[in-house]
Amino acid sequence: MDGISKFDELRRKTDRQLVNLLTRKLDSGFAICASIGSAAEPSAAFAMLQSASHDASRLLSLLGEISPEERDGLRRQVRYLERLIERLEQQFAGGAKGSKLQFATCA
Repeated sequence: MDGISKFDELRRKTDRQLVNLLTRKLDSGFAICASIGSAAEPSAAFAMLQSASHDASRLLSLLGEISPEERDGLRRQVRYLERLIERLEQQFAGGAKGSKLQFATCA
């Protein structure tokens, strides 16, 4: 059989789709982080943020054959989102609801 098998072709396509979905989840999480200080319902925003983070972590674990560099980059972004969530939770727990939340942007 020449070239790649149908299974390998489908696996690569699925991995690309998972990467795209993971990227969208991360983007969503970072957008929520950026706007949570002005959210009318911070608890609802935190729930959405936790969900995006959980989904991103789960999708990362499902990825099959992607390059180590791409996997490492995605892993770093997932960890960064998790750290942002921790910082935001600490700031809200410390009574920072009315103040501007501070966190570094993801570059």
